[in-house]
Order: sequence, then C-alpha cells, then structure tokens
Amino acid sequence: MLAVLLSMAAAVPMFAWLVLGATGHLGDLYQTRTYEVVKYVLIGLTMVFYFVVSPFIIWPRLFGSCTHKGILRRGRRASGRIVSVGEKGREHVGFRGRPHTYLEMEVEVREGADTWTVSHLALVPDVKIGAVRAGMDVPVRICPDDRTNIAVEWDMVAT
Repeated sequence: MLAVLLSMAAAVPMFAWLVLGATGHLGDLYQTRTYEVVKYVLIGLTMVFYFVVSPFIIWPRLFGSCTHKGILRRGRRASGRIVSVGEKGREHVGFRGRPHTYLEMEVEVREGADTWTVSHLALVPDVKIGAVRAGMDVPVRICPDDRTNIAVEWDMVAT
C-alpha cells in the first residue's frame, strides 16, 4: 500500500509547481531562469522516479510476489509429495527448448496440517530429471497470495 501511495505522490511537487506557475501565483519568478531550471529538475526527477524507481523497485513488490523467483525468495516453506509425473508436450517449450514437466503434487505446510493438491508445470533441471518420480517428497515454497501457486526448490532435492 505504501508503494502505491509513493507512486501516486511522486508527481505532486511537479504538478503543484507547474500549476502555481501557470496561474501566476509565483509572481515574477515565473519569467526568470530559476523557474525554468526548477521546472526541468522537477520534470527530470519525476521521470526518473516513474521510469527507473517504479519499474524496478515498486512494481515488482506490488505485482511480482507470485513469480517463480518471488516465490522462492519470499514464499512460505512447505513439503510436497509428487502424485504423478507426465510430459505436457512440446507446446510448452521452456528454457533451452526442453519441455516443462507436469507434476501433480500434494502440498503440506507442516506435519499433520491441511494438505491440498496442486497441478504444477515445472522446468526440472537436467541433473534432476531422472530422479523425479511419483511418491517423491520435495521441498516447495508457496506464494503468500495464492496457495495453489508453488515453486519447487530443486537445489534442495537429492539426485
């Protein structure tokens, strides 16, 4: 929420300065070189905020929490048991032309807690592809906003 407010508030100083100048409330300053310098500095700072700060700092925090990398960084730890493994086909080609592997998993946050089934399209690393089988337990992370969106921690899986 704070990020949204910051994003909206970024243009307020520039907008206020331009309105004050356009309505004549800045007096003779409106016709001086100082006004032009301040105007362009405010425009520049606003553009830096909208084109540098927002896309790379604020937007990923607002909209990127359930990306694969975001889930691995900030997701809740859980365990998953692979129920079934199957190739989804070449229509879902991923990294280096290798198809994603379709995994049906039962996910459990902690021992004895509620479990649920998740259908997951995973890009399994080359060294792990032979070890993936039904009945296998794998560590997963769960998206904080959507418990059906998971990421498998392949670096923690034994080969």
